Amino acid sequence: MREPSRAIRSTKLGLFVGISRALALGPAVPSLVMMASTAGTLFAAGGVLAFASIAVGPSRPSNQGAMLFVAAVAVVVALLTLLYGRYLPRWVFTALVCTGTMFISTMVYLAGGGAGSLQFGSLYAIAAMASFSFFTTRLALAQMAFLELSALIAFTQ
Repeated sequence: MREPSRAIRSTKLGLFVGISRALALGPAVPSLVMMASTAGTLFAAGGVLAFASIAVGPSRPSNQGAMLFVAAVAVVVALLTLLYGRYLPRWVFTALVCTGTMFISTMVYLAGGGAGSLQFGSLYAIAAMASFSFFTTRLALAQMAFLELSALIAFTQ
């Protein structure tokens, strides 16, 4: 039987190396442009979802004005991050994730409990996605601890 040619062997080796790199367990370091566009998009999604939840939510909380203000600030932060985020140092994105967590916790608290708080609590998933997309595992777990503490305080008003 004939041995495969050298070109075929190097192609197979290249394919194996490419697949192993794609499946590597170490986190990829995102560029500032990617972090800015992701953070800006997530803030925008959170703000728009907050507006939608206030508009069609199950209850009309007495703090609706304050809730609309927080949602508007989230949209402004989204626009600023999309426009200028690529010029910011990396540590600012840690603060942005903490800020998003605090916005969500404020909305949960202002909703007054019940179904209204739960619908805003679902936005915590956005902060978790950002943490594990941007940061090392250790820093993302620290962000998750902060998220859990914030949620505990907000839900036990």
